[in-house]
Amino acid sequence: MALRTLYNEEIQKILQQHLVWIESDGKTGQRADLSEVDVSLLNFQKVKFCKAKLSEASLCGANLSEADLSDTNLWNTNLSNANLSNACFQSAYLSGANLSGSNIRGANFSMADLSRVDFSGSDLSGVDFSGANLKDVLWGDAVLEGIIVNEQTKVSFPEQLMKKYKETIKGVDNLSV
Repeated sequence: MALRTLYNEEIQKILQQHLVWIESDGKTGQRADLSEVDVSLLNFQKVKFCKAKLSEASLCGANLSEADLSDTNLWNTNLSNANLSNACFQSAYLSGANLSGSNIRGANFSMADLSRVDFSGSDLSGVDFSGANLKDVLWGDAVLEGIIVNEQTKVSFPEQLMKKYKETIKGVDNLSV
């Protein structure tokens, strides 16, 4: 699949129309659709992407720190080596996404679908996974220091990761594995 590329002016227009769409509760403006678009290495720090369509996009190495991606469709999206620190992915759909090698410290993935996501080599310190679907996740050598889970979190950690981080994972005793 060949990804589309957009000029910076086109991306800015899409983001402006999306913000109008969010603020008008969908009455005016237009929902952002960057599906199958290559926006690698771009700076989206603090951008409001909530409810956007970003499936099968490439955001490799992009800066999405503190961005709002709640309720966003990120199915099969490449977010490898991205800065996702303190971003909000609450109730987002990320099934099959590649987040390997990313800085994800402090992000919120509560109620998100993260099935089949690749977190290999990522720093997930302090991430909130409350109620998230983490089935069939590739953990690799991810850092799980201080992650948050609860009884609604669907996850199975590899034994070696559980041994290493069990004492720092908040809510681990109530997991449904």
